[in-house]
Amino acid sequence: MACGEEVTVETRYWGWCRKWGVPYPCRKTKLSIRYRYEFTPWRPRITWPFRCRHEGCCGDNLYSWTRWCWRGTGNGAWNELTPRVEHFKNRLYPTGKCPFS
Repeated sequence: MACGEEVTVETRYWGWCRKWGVPYPCRKTKLSIRYRYEFTPWRPRITWPFRCRHEGCCGDNLYSWTRWCWRGTGNGAWNELTPRVEHFKNRLYPTGKCPFS
């Protein structure tokens, strides 16, 4: 189980390329340092549109994070069967102890 393990991932982003002197938008890639977390169990929490909030356990600690999304989320049950792997730019700080210790 990974809790804040530093990994190198390839990230994609939009940039500008040139062909025959004409700039056009194109996809580019670069290597980035990210922190890997594997959450088991995890659950969605109530949020507003365009921002999704989740909680998950990694080891004995409980973490909370938000992401951009199209719609908000509702309160969901703990998903104990499928681990959720997330990569973050910065390390997460625990918000408490995991209720499933």
